[in-house]
Amino acid sequence: MPTTLIPIRVDVVSDDKSSRIVDTLLFDPTCWPIALYTPLQESVERNVQELAHTILSEAEVQGMGRTVRHFTGRVTDLWSPSLQTKIEEQLRPQLWKICNGEIALPKSSTRIAIRLIVHGIVIKEDFLWDPNVPVSPLEFAQDLAKEYKLSDEGAVAVVTTILEQLYGLVVDTSVDVSENPNARMTGAWMMDTKEHIAAVGQSIAHHRPI
Repeated sequence: MPTTLIPIRVDVVSDDKSSRIVDTLLFDPTCWPIALYTPLQESVERNVQELAHTILSEAEVQGMGRTVRHFTGRVTDLWSPSLQTKIEEQLRPQLWKICNGEIALPKSSTRIAIRLIVHGIVIKEDFLWDPNVPVSPLEFAQDLAKEYKLSDEGAVAVVTTILEQLYGLVVDTSVDVSENPNARMTGAWMMDTKEHIAAVGQSIAHHRPI
């Protein structure tokens, strides 16, 4: 069975309100960026700092931060101790919950609404996710991507939005993108999935065993 991926949400705004970063990282709990060790608190803290640094670095290097799902602001405003601290403060409790095994997929059915535009292709799907069906969210996303003839980047976008909803993260589905393909989240940009997959790789492809 594929490894369970857990979504980690980051939503921070700079002190002067000029920049905002909103992103969801898919985290593989069996492959921490920095392998866990004793003392556990120290190793988790190092992972918090590593992921926060990665998020800001990716946003800065790519220019206008398009590796994150939504970004507003000037690139020069991104790199600051204050912004990194804010990201760390959001990452820390989520990583500790993962470390303690406190996060799990729901055991009851969950309604899923997919509203995405991937490389110009509008994806609008509504369905009830049955946890008893022996198919992982990643496998389902890969099958849906094949149906829509999407690349691997498209599959990442689909599995991300599915996991966000399964784990109870807030997802804005108020805009019907099939009727308004140019719709944008208020004050932010839609993600560029081709670049976002590189950022996802930073989080889930560090194959260092615990």
